[in-house]
Amino acid sequence: MSMEDKEYLESIKKYIETAEDETYEIPKIKGIEAFTLIDQGSKENLVNGFCDKWCVRADKSLFDDLKQEMIENTNCSYDSCFTKDEYLNENDTTYSVYLKLPQTPLAVDVEVLTSKILNFYGVSTVYNKRVEEKIGRMKQAYLLSVDCLKQDERFYDLKEVVYLGGVVKDLREMNFCNISDTAKKIASGVENYMVDHKISYKKSQINDLERFFVYSYLIRVVIMNDSDFRSGNFGIVINKNENTFRCFPNFDFNCVFDTYQTEKHLKQVEEITANYPEIIEDFLSKTKILFSGNSEFDNLSNIEVLFKNNIAKNKDRENLLEIFKSNMINVLKTIQNKRNDLDKQNTQDSLSLE
Repeated sequence: MSMEDKEYLESIKKYIETAEDETYEIPKIKGIEAFTLIDQGSKENLVNGFCDKWCVRADKSLFDDLKQEMIENTNCSYDSCFTKDEYLNENDTTYSVYLKLPQTPLAVDVEVLTSKILNFYGVSTVYNKRVEEKIGRMKQAYLLSVDCLKQDERFYDLKEVVYLGGVVKDLREMNFCNISDTAKKIASGVENYMVDHKISYKKSQINDLERFFVYSYLIRVVIMNDSDFRSGNFGIVINKNENTFRCFPNFDFNCVFDTYQTEKHLKQVEEITANYPEIIEDFLSKTKILFSGNSEFDNLSNIEVLFKNNIAKNKDRENLLEIFKSNMINVLKTIQNKRNDLDKQNTQDSLSLE
């Protein structure tokens, strides 16, 4: 054994023996225990630097609501490394998940709420849950996020597979450009990457990716004021073993309600209305349900129930719900006005043909 290999084996011990490493000590939360997996035979897996998440093992009982949603809702959009059968398997008692470093309670609540709203609209998303650590009389909030990567899969963010170039170098600059062109450029870039790397794909997958991007943008940025919907937070998953790819679900919502809806966003809504009518139809039908009354809660709509169940403080809940409703009203008006304009244009075109 070379001296280099000996030094490597010594250096990696502290990462393997995480129980003795104070920097890895996880919060004391019922149902959560430390878990790490390191391939001792690969220098590529040497742990360096600092990560803002723990990979932990969480008791299955923490995910009863996720299990119910996945089994009962045929349109469930939570993306998880577990199948419905695995949720039902009584032999599986724990799951490997991610636990984010301490945040403000509101930041945790917003990430949970956003994942539920995306799931309601049928837009693929990770599943988030709030958990707490008791420290004396105080409580510290953490975000528990179920991993969605399956065996042999790797996440590639947009920067790794698509060169946007031109005006748009990052998705956060999209306020100043054409959303349809960008969506098509992303889809085309992913398709070229699949061809270049000999990854199997269907044309329908590329079309679905384009629509997935547009719908995600509509909900996250236009409706929920997400300032961090960037190239590093959007991408695909490639399974090297099966030589296939799929869209990576929406994740990282810590900057939702961090900015304001602008006229440029509403211009993009006009563009989506004109170029993606199927998305608008689905959005409108689900929005109607979202704002309809909930039979289990007197005088509350479904959206009010979502905010009530997921935003802890009344003042925060009222403020954020007001922003959400205001954004939604602006979007609905913009869609209606654009549809009226399109109808007039179609009528004029029809008359001119006669």
